[in-house]
Amino acid sequence: MTRRPPDLDDPALWGAARRWVERYGGTAASLRAMLRRRIARALAAGSEVDVAEARSRVDAIVARLEAAGLVDDAAWAEARAVTLARRGLARSVIRGRLASKGVPASAIASALDALADGEVDPDLSAAIALARRRRLGPYRDPGQRAIRRDRDLAALGRAGFGWALAVRVIDAPSVESLGALLR
Repeated sequence: MTRRPPDLDDPALWGAARRWVERYGGTAASLRAMLRRRIARALAAGSEVDVAEARSRVDAIVARLEAAGLVDDAAWAEARAVTLARRGLARSVIRGRLASKGVPASAIASALDALADGEVDPDLSAAIALARRRRLGPYRDPGQRAIRRDRDLAALGRAGFGWALAVRVIDAPSVESLGALLR
C-alpha cells in the first residue's frame, strides 16, 4: 500500500507549518527544513511540483510566522542556552549546538550574553552542575576520588570545559567549597 503524496498547496503548507510551530516551536531554519522535506516527499511520490515556486511559498510562510512572532530564533536560542547550561554544557558547546540548529550568530551571542547575566561565571556553574549530576569530584565517594580523578577530568573535558576549570571543580575539597565559588 503506497502513501498519498503530501499536499503542497498554500493551506496544506500553512497548516503543516502551524502544527509544527505549536508542537515543536523551533528555529526558522528547522521549520524551513521541515517544509522542504515535505516538498521532497511529494517529489519522491511522483507529484508534479514546481520546486522553485514551492520553495518561495515556504520562505513566505516562514517570514509570515516570524513577523507574527510565532517563530523567534532569539527567544528560542536564549531558552535553549539556559537549558543546556543547566544540563552542564560549556558555552562553547552551547554555541555549537545553537549554530547547528540554524540560529543566526547575533542571536547566539545575545543568548550567551543573557546566560552570563547575574552569574559569576556561567561555565563554572555549568561545570559544577555536571559534576553534581554525574557525581564527579567532590560529589564522589571520598574513597574513590583519587582513583577516579583522571576520569572525572576527562568527563568535564568532553563536555567542553577547559583544563583549568576542570581541575578547579574536580579538585575542590568539598561540595560546600564549590557552593562558595558560585557566591
